[in-house]
Amino acid sequence: MILISVGFLYLVSKAALVAATVILILALSWFVMTWIAKRWPLPRGLCTLAVFTSVLQSALLIMRGMKAGGFADIMQHILGLTFLCHLTLVAFVTSRSWHEGKIFIPVSQIQSSRIFSALQLLSVFTQTITNYSDHTLSGFHRYGGIMTAVLTIFVAWKVRYLLGGVGGLRLVPPALMVMPVNQVILGIYALQPENGLWLAQLHNFNGICILILSSLITFSIWSRTLGLGLPVRS
Repeated sequence: MILISVGFLYLVSKAALVAATVILILALSWFVMTWIAKRWPLPRGLCTLAVFTSVLQSALLIMRGMKAGGFADIMQHILGLTFLCHLTLVAFVTSRSWHEGKIFIPVSQIQSSRIFSALQLLSVFTQTITNYSDHTLSGFHRYGGIMTAVLTIFVAWKVRYLLGGVGGLRLVPPALMVMPVNQVILGIYALQPENGLWLAQLHNFNGICILILSSLITFSIWSRTLGLGLPVRS
């Protein structure tokens, strides 16, 4: 894997993007098939995926140095946030809460829990990315923030009992009922130049925290319904 990563980064540095893309697709295909065929434990699979994410981040940094344009900047932000959530999930699946915590999801709520948690995470992720984009998406970020806040509070309210048996996640739903309100208020005040840069940074930090907590909820629900961890509460 180390040699493949070095070769991939070398091709990117030489602007041989077609060959680099082929190597990337082959490497990701190997990763997926190996995980399935050898039935890797979840922590090992996530850690290996984190290596791929780091290599891609390095490639995008090289492309930014080559003045590849706004696409590399946006992808750098996307991979950076993905990697942050990824490391959080690695820490979670290697913690005591993952092995000892128990979650209960009624059969009638499995499908809706999957859909709403995934939509909420996607919405928060999109909001976070548009916050780092240029002014063409600023309007979408402003109006989308209200809808994302409502969806986040709704999902947190729905899953508050489902995650009650997981010690490390017990306080996540209450936090996600409050933090979106703070995010909207911070966003409104951050638009006023006289409030200074620190308020905008606090707005960004709160948004990243919401993204991390949302990823924990979505990952917990999907892993439980797919039988990957978090045993049923007896």
